[in-house]
Amino acid sequence: MRLTILIFSAVALFLSACGGGSSSEGPKEVASKFITHINNMEFEEAKNYGTKSTQEILDMLKGFAGMAEKPESTAFEIIDVKEEGDKATVTYRNEGADADESLNLIKEDGKWLVNISKEDMDKEDGEGDDLGEMNWDDTMEELGNQLDSAMEEVEEKLEEVLD
Repeated sequence: MRLTILIFSAVALFLSACGGGSSSEGPKEVASKFITHINNMEFEEAKNYGTKSTQEILDMLKGFAGMAEKPESTAFEIIDVKEEGDKATVTYRNEGADADESLNLIKEDGKWLVNISKEDMDKEDGEGDDLGEMNWDDTMEELGNQLDSAMEEVEEKLEEVLD
């Protein structure tokens, strides 16, 4: 569960979003669709609202998310939208979260799309920890522990079936 929260927090902290659907969709609509897909672990669908670099990051996250549990609640609330020309920031809060998160959006070819870059993942956004500050050793150890636990469950089920 901690890994799931970590993944979603990391995604939220380092996203730049620009329009993904029709050109009539503004930053709020695009951000809402993107967040909904991310919260539901629907990374392929979320890629429809992202730039090429965002799509690459989502492919990476999809691999990690396969080892994580889907969050109990996928509800969220859009708190604020600030639009300045071809850039926008959407502030939102996931249900049960202690802090607001934000998505930075940009307009590309007349559409708002989420834009996550690898460089963004190394920068601090001033609102909390970023992926560059994550303790990757601990994260990988936790992933290993989760995988070990899952394998033990599979072995137990297999033994039950064979008995």
